[in-house]
Amino acid sequence: MKRRAGAPAAPANPESPEAAYAAAIKKLARQPQSRATLSQKLEHQGYTAVAVSAALDRVQADGYLDDREYAASLVRRRSGSRGYGLIAQELRARGI
Repeated sequence: MKRRAGAPAAPANPESPEAAYAAAIKKLARQPQSRATLSQKLEHQGYTAVAVSAALDRVQADGYLDDREYAASLVRRRSGSRGYGLIAQELRARGI
């Protein structure tokens, strides 16, 4: 079976919280994300919901994931060019 171009490769062990943790750290190293967005991306990548939940709990406990700080940063970046209504809408879309 061939993969579609651009489709994420299935993880070798989709039930492994350690593998989901490593994938989460890689994604966060590239770009800060909300917990909800990161959860969606990891599940789309093929990790089970249980593995994703455990991985995100660990990432959050380690201090790499903070929705409050992510939201504050987004508000600071966007407040010069967008109104609060649009910023609130963007935060809701990102699961915050």
